[in-house]
Amino acid sequence: MRTATLTAVLLFAACSGDTTVTPEPATEPAATEADAVAQTEADSDADSEADSGAMAMTDKPTPTRESVYKVVMVPNDDGMGNRPTYEGPLPGTEAYFMDTPEGLTPGTYDGVFVDSAMGDYYHFTFDLGGDVIDFGNGDNQLAGTPFAGKTGEELADLKGKEFTVTWDYRESSFACCEGAPGVYLGMKPSIVGITLIE
Repeated sequence: MRTATLTAVLLFAACSGDTTVTPEPATEPAATEADAVAQTEADSDADSEADSGAMAMTDKPTPTRESVYKVVMVPNDDGMGNRPTYEGPLPGTEAYFMDTPEGLTPGTYDGVFVDSAMGDYYHFTFDLGGDVIDFGNGDNQLAGTPFAGKTGEELADLKGKEFTVTWDYRESSFACCEGAPGVYLGMKPSIVGITLIE
């Protein structure tokens, strides 16, 4: 359409002896119904993501006890390797994220080593005065302890032995969640000090 209009203007100018040509300004093509539907769907998807509170981010977030983030690996822009992105925050109070008995707070306790085993996920459990706590998802500081570099049956000789355990919530990446399996980032109960009670 623009070519025909420009040709007509040039012919008119040539016939009239006028050598000044002023082409029509370019206009945006009219939006089609398909364009309008696509834009509406994009706006709706953006609204849904904002409404759910979930978001994808490339900067590593800081989790809290009330929020965790799903770690999703995506290809690098150059196609070489992958990089993590984070979806969330997700509610850290969901039952499948909770691994601390109600009322048990970080601190130092005398307790008994119960087990180290691989089930659906890794478990590293202690009975701290009647409260059983699983440190399997934690960022445990075990260097220089009888637990260093060992798991499962390698720790059979320590089952039932008493330890003084100091624990706190520490940032940790962990596998989780039936129905939505993946790697998550959150604040998990973690051993920061442990000694055998002789």
